[in-house]
Amino acid sequence: MKTFAVTIKECGFYQTTVVSRRKIKAIDVLDAVKQLRAKSEWCYNDKDLVEWINTEDEWDVPVDDEFLSALIQEDDDIDGVYWAMLGEEIEVKFKEI
Repeated sequence: MKTFAVTIKECGFYQTTVVSRRKIKAIDVLDAVKQLRAKSEWCYNDKDLVEWINTEDEWDVPVDDEFLSALIQEDDDIDGVYWAMLGEEIEVKFKEI
């Protein structure tokens, strides 16, 4: 089991504000993303994620492990840091600690 420090920032026009900090114990970053989505009002639900990210008329795409994995990007410069697109105008950072 790994521990991730999760920081959620709201990115406004004039400033970026930390709105949530928490630690999540998870098997991997995908598991951490799933746990965060279940707990956080800042993360879009399945319908919102599909409509926000998908630019075509395929609104029935299932939000499964493959879909969620495509939203996670490992930081090129820092080992153990991941970014996830889980909502509009928010920045979600997972740092393995």
